[in-house]
Amino acid sequence: MTGRKPNVLQLRFSDDEINTILEGAEGTDVPVERRFSQSEDYYLQLTDPFSVPSLPIHHDVNSHKPVRAYLTGLRYVVRELAERLPSWFHGLRHVFTGRDVLRPAFYYLQSFGDAMYLLLLRIDLTYDPMRHEAEERTTNDLTPRYRTDRLPVEADIVPLTDVHEADPYGYLAIEQSVSETWIGESGRGYFVQGMWLDRELSKFFTKLFLPPGKRIHPYYPVSCKYRSVTHALLDFGANARREGARFLHEARCFLLPYLRDIEASLHDDDFSEELPRFRHIRSQVPTHLTERFRSLRVKPFLNEQEMREFVVLDEN
Repeated sequence: MTGRKPNVLQLRFSDDEINTILEGAEGTDVPVERRFSQSEDYYLQLTDPFSVPSLPIHHDVNSHKPVRAYLTGLRYVVRELAERLPSWFHGLRHVFTGRDVLRPAFYYLQSFGDAMYLLLLRIDLTYDPMRHEAEERTTNDLTPRYRTDRLPVEADIVPLTDVHEADPYGYLAIEQSVSETWIGESGRGYFVQGMWLDRELSKFFTKLFLPPGKRIHPYYPVSCKYRSVTHALLDFGANARREGARFLHEARCFLLPYLRDIEASLHDDDFSEELPRFRHIRSQVPTHLTERFRSLRVKPFLNEQEMREFVVLDEN
């Protein structure tokens, strides 16, 4: 990977008050269901709704520190979530990412063997008029205040090559084990779309580690993100973080020698379990790595709008 710019998470600003709330989180979690929406986005269905206050929409992307009104609102949200899911949020740290202010980020570092891993959590606070109960109307500068019992999240375990937490220019460098995944464009004029290998690689990676015949769409636990091999978590409590890092470490060590062959097999063909390269690599996967998802089941259902969603079940 010599000469390539690493994928870096900048640690320019972290709010001390939010971190204090997260560190002090304790108590009993409210019940949640793990679900995917009709657009296949993952979310937690809570029994106890929470409020999201109005947040500033506009932010100078060149500024590494949020405005006071944004921090005040985010602290309120974090306190609400930490009270409902203390074991899930305990110990996380806030990091401000100015290019995506409505998807605040949190992180947790852990080592496994000689490798370092990052839990990167994003929660989505974007207002959805179809799913959220507005309590105050929006303006051109502020999002509406609303209540919801749905928490959209992305929680990924990611391998790191370098950790530098010192202020004010801290960063986490993500391992770049996957080659450039851009493979071209399709369509013409206004309908041109980029073509990337990430989704096909995620299918390939995931299917390697599922028991034969297992179907858990739309969940891809072993994914290609940030040009790296990552592990998407369904919950992100302390045990899930630890076991997720353990699994990713072993899965990644198995995958790395095969990555160039996997990439080459997908440049000309979409993923299929009938690909000769897939069948060969699948036969080499240690049995214990395919047991992690054996009891997991993803069941479709119709939501209140008669749209298909998915609920995650554990058959143990």
